[in-house]
Amino acid sequence: MIAAGAVVGRVRRKLQITVGKLWVEGVKQGAVMEERVGVAALRVARDFAVIEREVGETADFQAGDGERANQSAKDEAVTGANVAQFRIAVERESQPVGQTAGGEDNGAPAGATADDTDAVGQAGGHAKFAANVAGTAEYDNRRAGFPHMQAEQWQARDNNMKPMSVVPYSRWRFETALPVDCLYTASHCWLREDGSGVWRVGLTGFAAWLLGDGVEYEFKVAPGTPVAAGQEIGWVEGLKAVQTIDAAVQGVFLGEGDTVRTDITVLQRDSYQDGWLYRARGTPVPGTLDVRGYAALLDAAVDAVKLTREAECGGECES
Repeated sequence: MIAAGAVVGRVRRKLQITVGKLWVEGVKQGAVMEERVGVAALRVARDFAVIEREVGETADFQAGDGERANQSAKDEAVTGANVAQFRIAVERESQPVGQTAGGEDNGAPAGATADDTDAVGQAGGHAKFAANVAGTAEYDNRRAGFPHMQAEQWQARDNNMKPMSVVPYSRWRFETALPVDCLYTASHCWLREDGSGVWRVGLTGFAAWLLGDGVEYEFKVAPGTPVAAGQEIGWVEGLKAVQTIDAAVQGVFLGEGDTVRTDITVLQRDSYQDGWLYRARGTPVPGTLDVRGYAALLDAAVDAVKLTREAECGGECES
């Protein structure tokens, strides 16, 4: 009986020891699980915080987009107003002044609408919107159909300088603005008096259009050389054509243009200002035209180019 009781006691102690170990291990596993759950909870909380921050940043960005869209709409509205004002101002330079029924000058171009007249009045004159035109020159001038020099003219007016009066011209695919103070030749050169008997000579916008981007040029005569009317004194080459330079002044050749010497692209960019080719002292060749006469000559010249282009493409040229 004693032996059996001893055995039972040993078994019981072993069971107790085993149960105790199991309990301790369970506690350990429970602690580990709690720790893992806690780490997971921290990660979830951190992820939620990141998401909330990103949502907030997205909302701020969208709000900024709204503000930028509003500003863009305002800028487009201002640009549209500038274009309208610019067109009206150029018309006032080139058209007769309109009158009311009572014969009073209303300050608007002939045929202008009431809205046009209001736009001019709101502009407060050329000086007020000159800066706006200059500030959006590339966009405004494309929309208005005039070359870059127009913005410079109105900026000059803003600086209390006399602007260059022009006559807008457009036919088929060609458009330009012809300075009123120039003389013109049948070979598409312009002349502007630069002093007593001294003339600056350049290629007209039409000649530059036919040439394409300028490549190079050369004069065959040196400064101080006498030249006769119509004498070939040089040539200029573009991507599309080569044109001879004929003397538009009978007298003495004084030298090439300052800007074209270092930047031939000025022939296209600023034909009637810095794009002059040479100076000469003497008298213009016979048969020079004023701006109206040259505009009539251009009609025939542009029509001839149109017919040539249509013949080259079989009458299927793009309009």
